[in-house]
Amino acid sequence: MTTNLTAHRRYAVLRGLPLYMRERPSISKTLLDTEALEDHTKNMKMGILEVVKESADPSRSLTSVVNVAVVLEEEVVMDNLPDYTDAFILLFGLMYALNIEYPKDLKYTFEVVQKVFLHLGNECTARVQSLKNKLVHM
Repeated sequence: MTTNLTAHRRYAVLRGLPLYMRERPSISKTLLDTEALEDHTKNMKMGILEVVKESADPSRSLTSVVNVAVVLEEEVVMDNLPDYTDAFILLFGLMYALNIEYPKDLKYTFEVVQKVFLHLGNECTARVQSLKNKLVHM
């Protein structure tokens, strides 16, 4: 069983990874529990929707999230997921299994998950190899 601290660390790593890889973190959207999911899936090729309580603090703490959903091709394919981390990994798994190309603006983020975290494949781009080397020398 993971502790709350471990869950927060995983969340922070996956949220911060696009920023560290110098990419725009465009994979997720946050909406209020009073809004319809369908309104936010329009023009969304893939991503994660986080539904928060209407009275929630704008800092989006993990405790205010009431629903997390995975979107592919403007359709919610999975919802009521426990947290952002599970949704991210499920989205990655769907993209990998269905052989869907990674979004161009998150190419390095998904490459890190594939090749550094999950050890699927050997050859890395220079940017990902740099992160991998830094992690090995920690």
